Amino acid sequence: MRRRNGLIGIGMVSLFAGAAVGATTEGTKIMPAEQQNKLVATYCEICHSDAHPNGRLSFEHFDAAKTEPAIAQIMAAKLRTGAIGAAGLPRPDQPTQDALFAALTAEAAGAQKWFVEKGDGKVTTASILRELPSTDSQAKGIPDYYRLVVSCNTGTKVGGMDLEWSPGVPKNGNQMQTMVDGKPSFQWTVEGAESMGNGQAGTSGPGAVSLKASLPKDRLSVTGLFPDETVVFPFGELDKKARRELSACFSGK
Repeated sequence: MRRRNGLIGIGMVSLFAGAAVGATTEGTKIMPAEQQNKLVATYCEICHSDAHPNGRLSFEHFDAAKTEPAIAQIMAAKLRTGAIGAAGLPRPDQPTQDALFAALTAEAAGAQKWFVEKGDGKVTTASILRELPSTDSQAKGIPDYYRLVVSCNTGTKVGGMDLEWSPGVPKNGNQMQTMVDGKPSFQWTVEGAESMGNGQAGTSGPGAVSLKASLPKDRLSVTGLFPDETVVFPFGELDKKARRELSACFSGK
């Protein structure tokens, strides 16, 4: 886990750095949700909006008070790679960046478990995050994160399965293979690029792909996106009620 051209004012940076923070049970300080939301709206939404959902992510309606843990973890990883400066805006001071990183890391608790949401109408969404040591020698110890999102509108029977990754960027030409319960399923050749949402010249490789796969009973494995990396998503741990609702969109696949 979204804007504006132009420079951020000094007064706004001072507001971010100087706002009061709340205390945790460990006695450390955590940046308030409202302050996180302002930072995300300024630095993240520009490349991840409803109009430009790079990596299938939009932060246009981001609310730190109810962030999906997997999204928080991906955002924290992006901070470690310096992505807060990707939009070309002056970065907030280091203490502010550190406070945002600490808040997102705290909000990421539970990201490795299925997170199920009921949206508007009859939409059910289940997501989960997996972490692997990066095989990229330039990663500087930062792991690769894979987020799987499965959704279904039980009324229209329209759904989908999306795989997202961050902060690594796979090379065009890499061959990705998925396995559903140990059987070959979907293949994809990495290709294309994503552009900055504010019209800047910078581009990046793709950050997500839709998987044409049936709903696994036990596991979904993905290999080849990055060299020598295989990630496994545990569908056997998915809540039975969520599985039943999601199955309505995958019975014919």
